[in-house]
Amino acid sequence: MPDTPEVVYNSLIDLGLPEDSVTLEEFVRLCRGPLQDALSFISEHLKGRAAVIEARTRLLCLTESLHKTHSQSKIKPRSIATGNKRTADDIAVSALAKARKDMEIYSSQLESKAKSTEETHIHINTLKSKLQAKNRVDLLLDILEKKEQERIRRFEEMGKLLADLKKKSPQVISKKTFHHHSGENHGVNAFHLETLSSGSKPRQTEDTLTALHAYHIRIARLTTQKQKGVSTVPSREARLRSLVAQKLGISNENDPEVSRVFQGFIKVARSKAQKQVSYCSPDRENGNEPEPVSVLELNELASDVKQKTINLQAASDLSLELASVSGKTLGSITQFRNLTIPHLQESLDFRSNALQSYIAHLRAHIVADNDLLVDFKPLPGSKTPFGRQVRRILGLIEVVTSETALEEVERLIRAGYSKNQYLESATTLARMRVPSDKETQILDLYQSQKQDIESCSEKLLARKLAKADLGHDLVQDIELILKETHDVVGNANDRSTKRNDDLKSRYWYPSNFGDTYLKRHSNKN
Repeated sequence: MPDTPEVVYNSLIDLGLPEDSVTLEEFVRLCRGPLQDALSFISEHLKGRAAVIEARTRLLCLTESLHKTHSQSKIKPRSIATGNKRTADDIAVSALAKARKDMEIYSSQLESKAKSTEETHIHINTLKSKLQAKNRVDLLLDILEKKEQERIRRFEEMGKLLADLKKKSPQVISKKTFHHHSGENHGVNAFHLETLSSGSKPRQTEDTLTALHAYHIRIARLTTQKQKGVSTVPSREARLRSLVAQKLGISNENDPEVSRVFQGFIKVARSKAQKQVSYCSPDRENGNEPEPVSVLELNELASDVKQKTINLQAASDLSLELASVSGKTLGSITQFRNLTIPHLQESLDFRSNALQSYIAHLRAHIVADNDLLVDFKPLPGSKTPFGRQVRRILGLIEVVTSETALEEVERLIRAGYSKNQYLESATTLARMRVPSDKETQILDLYQSQKQDIESCSEKLLARKLAKADLGHDLVQDIELILKETHDVVGNANDRSTKRNDDLKSRYWYPSNFGDTYLKRHSNKN
């Protein structure tokens, strides 16, 4: 009885197979077929490291004892042929030779098993690839079958719809059906009409237009075929005449019998063609005899159809005219959107920016030209407004607003104050040497320039503070003007009010701020 996979797995674990690499479940799943035989053979005949070490030790001991025996005694070992008993060394040597032969045999068998296993794996892979290909083909066939079933189902639904349409079509046309009845000299078309409900009139009109359209297409095709087939009719008649003569077994195509049969075929074909294109009442097809209609009813019906045709043509013309007008209107709207709106937007933006610049310039002129309201004269030789002087001293451009200029002045004041605080708190070391004349001149020049700059800054700051104190009423007037211009600039009122509030909160100093600053600065000097 062959060993089970669990027994083989335990024997391989004893031989040194790592348990972490292959689990028992994986080994059971792999141990099948020829591979199971090979693994069983390996587990039975393969020895572990401990057994190999033990066998090598025994062989080494036997070899050493054999050499010692041969070196100490001159007695030759007993031969096997003498019939005496063999020694333990002879038995061990023969067992070793037999083990080697067995090992060679088993190794050859193992190689053959491995080759057969490899061939089996190749065959299995080939079968797997074929199976995958067949599965793909099966899947494609299933998909095609489903698509074909869906297509057949759609055709069946279309057939049902067509059958319903055929059943409903005789009822939709009219309750009084037009009927052909023969006269003595000519046929008179007689019809009778159905009374239609208000809901069936649109359907009847649509069906009538569809039938007329199909009829016109059919007439056009027949006309085209007739024009193209003028030159082919004689050839077709000649072919038909030759076929008739061939079937009758007559060699001459102009034979009277051939002509008689040929004319009969032509007559039958023409009668069938006339029946196919002639009108047949649905009631007559169903076996019902329609009632005749008088000439007066026919005239009324014709006038009604003519009036409806006129109304339909007028509605069509009106729809075409409306479509043309709509297209022109859409074109004008598109042109207005693409060409006019950008210019209007640009003009509005320009006017808004101009208004903002006007307000900024007005604020600057109010701050700069308030000398007219107070008894204050500019410095001698100064011909430019105060705002321009401040911007030129600060190194700013002319279009900068007063808010930016005030921010720059505040930054300079804070920087100067921080520098003064730092210099007052700093402790300088005594000079180790007497300065030279050149250094003394440089220091004197620096002190003079510093005094001039400080005096100029004090004057400018005094003027600005005086103007800021006196311009409070003017700022209120400006705020009133900005509120009145709300309709022109939209939300500019909210932005300007917020800007003025922020400006007052940041740059509005008390009335005695200038005197306090000048006194403190003079005390420092």
